[in-house]
Amino acid sequence: MRLRDATTEHEAELNRRIKSLEKDNYELEDFKIQYEKVKEELDSADLQIEDLKQRLDDAMGAEDLVDQLTEKNLSLTEKIEELRAAVEDLEALKELADELEDNHMETEKQLQAEIDHRDMLLREQLERLRSSEETNADYEATIQQFRELVMNLQNDLEQLRHKEESQKTERQSLSSQSQAMMSLNMQLQSTVMKAQAKAIDLELRKLEAAQANDRLNYIQPYLPDSFFKTENDPISCLLLFKRLVFKSEIIIKHLDQKHPVSEKIMDTVDENLVAVCELRQRAGWLGDLAKRFVTFIKHCRPEVFIRMGQVFHDLVGTERRLNGIVELLRTDELNETECIMDLQRMMAQLEHLTEVYLVQNGETILVDQFFGLTRALDFNADRMTVELTYIKQAVQNAVKENIVVTEGQERLDMDYYEPLKRLVSDAKNSKIMAKKILRQLEDLSEQALMLKSEHLHRFKTLHAISSKLSQFCYESYREISAYVEAKRGSKEEISLNVIQKIVYNKADEILEIAESTLWEGCIKTLRSLSNELNATITRIDNDNKMDKIAASTAPWIQRASDMKAEVVVSHDMERKLQQHSDEILKLIKDIKIKDQALQESNVKVELLEKRMIAAKKQADQIGALEDTLQKTQAQEHMYAEALDNLQAEYDALQQEMVELKKRAAVSQEEQRQNVPKKPEVVSEVPKETDSNIVAIMQQLESLKAVIRFLRAENAHMKYKDLCYSLGLGETLLAPEKPADPKRDAVRSMAVESRALVKEMRAASASPKLVVLDGRRRGGKWQSRKKAPDYTYQTQQTVLHTLRQRSAALRDRAEHLRPATKPHVHLPSPSSEEAQKQSPSLASNVLSRSLAKIQIPAALSSPKRCHRIQLQSAAEFERIHALFIR
Repeated sequence: MRLRDATTEHEAELNRRIKSLEKDNYELEDFKIQYEKVKEELDSADLQIEDLKQRLDDAMGAEDLVDQLTEKNLSLTEKIEELRAAVEDLEALKELADELEDNHMETEKQLQAEIDHRDMLLREQLERLRSSEETNADYEATIQQFRELVMNLQNDLEQLRHKEESQKTERQSLSSQSQAMMSLNMQLQSTVMKAQAKAIDLELRKLEAAQANDRLNYIQPYLPDSFFKTENDPISCLLLFKRLVFKSEIIIKHLDQKHPVSEKIMDTVDENLVAVCELRQRAGWLGDLAKRFVTFIKHCRPEVFIRMGQVFHDLVGTERRLNGIVELLRTDELNETECIMDLQRMMAQLEHLTEVYLVQNGETILVDQFFGLTRALDFNADRMTVELTYIKQAVQNAVKENIVVTEGQERLDMDYYEPLKRLVSDAKNSKIMAKKILRQLEDLSEQALMLKSEHLHRFKTLHAISSKLSQFCYESYREISAYVEAKRGSKEEISLNVIQKIVYNKADEILEIAESTLWEGCIKTLRSLSNELNATITRIDNDNKMDKIAASTAPWIQRASDMKAEVVVSHDMERKLQQHSDEILKLIKDIKIKDQALQESNVKVELLEKRMIAAKKQADQIGALEDTLQKTQAQEHMYAEALDNLQAEYDALQQEMVELKKRAAVSQEEQRQNVPKKPEVVSEVPKETDSNIVAIMQQLESLKAVIRFLRAENAHMKYKDLCYSLGLGETLLAPEKPADPKRDAVRSMAVESRALVKEMRAASASPKLVVLDGRRRGGKWQSRKKAPDYTYQTQQTVLHTLRQRSAALRDRAEHLRPATKPHVHLPSPSSEEAQKQSPSLASNVLSRSLAKIQIPAALSSPKRCHRIQLQSAAEFERIHALFIR
C-alpha cells in the first residue's frame, strides 16, 4: 500500500512536471517565434541601413549632377553670348532689309502715281474720243441732210428736163437755178469731203495714240527699275509743263475766237469782256512760266533734271484744275470770275517754283522770259483798252438814259471823254509796239539768237509799269462802274468831281502820282511806257551783239547713256545682290530657328535654374538626412549592442534552461531512486525551478517592453525629423492631453497631420524630373498632360496644396494650443516663500517628459508594474546603461 501510494504520488509528481515541461516547451516555442520576429526585424533594419546608404550615394550623385548642371549653365551662358552677337548681326541685316523694303514701298508709290497719271491720260483720250464721235455724228447727220437735199435737187432736175420741151420760155431761168444748185452741190460735196478727211485724220490720230500707248506699254517692261525710281518723274514733269503750255494756248485761242477784242471795242463793250481779258492775261502768264520751265529742263544739268522730279507730284493738282477750265470751255459753261481765281492760284504756285528752281539754279536761256514779258505787255494793253472803253461807254449809256451830269456836257466831253480817247489810243499804240517786239524776238529765235541778259532789266521795268497801269485801270473801272450803276439805278445826277476823286485816289495809291487834272497820271505813265517801248524797239534793231542759244545735249540723253553704262557694269552687281538676298533669306530663316532654339534654351535654363534651386533644397534636405542618418546609425549601433546583449542573455537563459532541464531530469531520476528516503527534497526542487522560470519570464517581459519603447522612440524621432525638414516645426508634434475637453478636435487634427505626413512622404518620394522633349511624333495628337509645362505645374500645385494644408494645420494648432496647455496656478506674490518656490514649480510644470518606461514589479509587490518618467536625455542614458549591462 505504501509502495502504491508512493508510486501514485510519484506518478502525480511526474505528471505535474510533464505538464510544467510541456508548458515550458510551449513557451520556448513562443520564444523561438519572437526570436524569428526579432531576427526579421534585424534583417529589415539591415535593409533600411542599405537603403539609407543607397540614398546617401544618390545624394552624392545629386552633387555630381549639380556640378554638371553648373558646367552646362556656364556653357549655355557662353552660347547665349554668341547667340546675342549673332542676333545683333542679324538685326543689322534686318535693318538693311527694312531699308530695302522702304525703298520698294517708295517705288510702289511712284508706280501708283504713274498709274494714276496714265489713267488720267486715258480718261482724257476717252473724252476726246467721245467728243470726236459726237462731232462725227454731227458730220454724218449733216452729210445725210446734204444727200437728201442732193437727191431732191436731182429729182427736180429730172422734172425740169422733162418739162424743158414744153416750157422753152422758162429754160433760161431754170438753167440759172440749176447752175446755182450745182454750185451749191459742189460746195456741199467739198464740205462733205473736208468732213470726211477730218474724220479720217481723227481716226488716224486715234490709231497713232493707241499705237503710242501700246508701244509705251510694250517698252516699259524692258526698262530697268532705276528708270522708274529716278527718271520717270523728271520726264513726267517735262511733259506736264508742255501740257500746261498747250492748254494755256488753247484757252487763249478759244477766248480770242469767241471774244475778239479788236472787234468788240468797236461795238458795245460788256462787263464780261473785261473778265475775258483778265483771264487771257493770266492764262498767257501761266503758259509763259511753263515755257520757261520747259526750256530750263531741256538745257539743265542731269543732277538738276533728277531734282525736277519732285515738282511733278506738286503740279498734278494744278493740271487737274486747268483740265477743269478746258472742260468748261468745251461745254461752253465757263465762269470767267471763278476761272480767274483758279488761274491766280496756279500762277502763285508756278512763281514760287520759279524762285525755288529757276532763280537758284541760274536760268541761262532767257528767250522765254523775254517772250513772256512782251506777251504780258500785249495782254495788259488789251485789258487797259477794254476797261477804259467800258468806263467811257458806261457814262455815255447813263447820259443816253437822261442821267444828268452835274458839271455839264461840255466839261464832260473835255475832262472825261477826250482823255479817255487818248488813253485808249495810247493803249492800242503800246499793243502795236509790243507786237513789233514779239516779231523781233521771233526772228531772233529762228536764227537761234537771243537778247543779252542786260536787256532783261529793261523788259522787267516795262512789265512793272504795264502791270501798274493795268491795275490802276481795273480799280478805276470797278469803282467808277459801281458809282455809275448806282446813279443809274437811283436816277440821280452824276458828278465828275466824285469820279475825279476816285481817279485821284487810285493814281496816288497805285501810280504814286499826284494828278492836277482828270486822268493826267495815267496819261503820263502810259506815254512814258510807249516811249520806252519805242526806245526798246530801236535798241533791238540797232543791237548787233546777240547771244547764241547754245545747243546742248538733253539731260535725259545724258542720263540714258549713264544708265546704259551702269547696266553694262551692274550685271555682276545684280548677281552679287541676288546672292546677298539669298543669304539674307537664309540668315532670316537661321534667325528664326535660332530664336526658337533660344526660346527653348531659355525655357530649359529656367527649368534648370528651378531644378538647381530644388537640388539645393534637396542638398539641404540630404544634409539634414545625413545628420539624421548619423543619429540613426548611432541609435542603430546602440540598438545592435542592446540586441547583442539581449541575444547573449537569451542564449545564457537557454543554456540555463537546458541545465535546469538536465538538473530536473537528474533530480527526477534521483527522486525515482530515492522516493522513500527524501520526499520533501524532491518536492522543493520544482519550486526553485518554477521561481527561476518566473524570474526569467519577468526579465524577458521587461526586455520586450524596452525593445518596444526603443522602436516607438525611433519612429517618433524619424517622424519629428521629417516634420522639421518639411518646415512644420512643433505644430504636428504637439502632444495630446487626455484631460483636454477639445480632445476630439485635437484627435482629428492628429489624424489630418498623419494623413498630411503620408502625402508629404509620397510627394517627396515621387520623381521631380520633367521631360522637356515636347515634339510631336509624326504630327499625331498627344495628350496635354504629357507636356513639360503641365507636369511642372502639376508638381508645383501639389507642393503648394501641401504647404497650404500644413499652414492651415499650423494655424489650427496655434488656435488649439492655448486651450490644451495645463493651467498652472502660481502662488500669490504676497507670500515670499511662494515667490521663491515659483520658478522651480513653473519649471517642473512646464517641463515636458521625454519618455515613460514600464517595468514589471516583483511578485511580492502589490503593484503590477513600475512606471518611470524620463525628463532628460541623461536619465534615458542611465536607464539604458542599466538594461544593457
